[in-house]
Amino acid sequence: MGIFVMCIPALAAADSQIPVQPSMEQLLAREAFLKAQTDSASVACVVKTSVSSTRVGELFMLWWGSYGSDGIGWSPTGAYTIVTSKKGTYEYKFTFRAQDGISATCRTTVSVS
Repeated sequence: MGIFVMCIPALAAADSQIPVQPSMEQLLAREAFLKAQTDSASVACVVKTSVSSTRVGELFMLWWGSYGSDGIGWSPTGAYTIVTSKKGTYEYKFTFRAQDGISATCRTTVSVS
């Protein structure tokens, strides 16, 4: 019993290292699943960015999640850190294909000033 009581602080410290919340990619995969179910589709995808507009040289995140794809072209979920060196509007477009040949395309844009 004494050993167990002495280990409690170590267990509490270890608990803070374990992520409790799902990652953004996991949440987007769930959203894609719901989209596929709602649309009666065999494949669906969702893509999001951390910002809708930014400035040249500033970092932002791009995340995606899909349901029903076999990873041809893109992994089913993922993330990139992006920084741009030129002003403009950038479109990020992902196409996911299922083994049955059906595909889904999702996109988002970011304006850079």
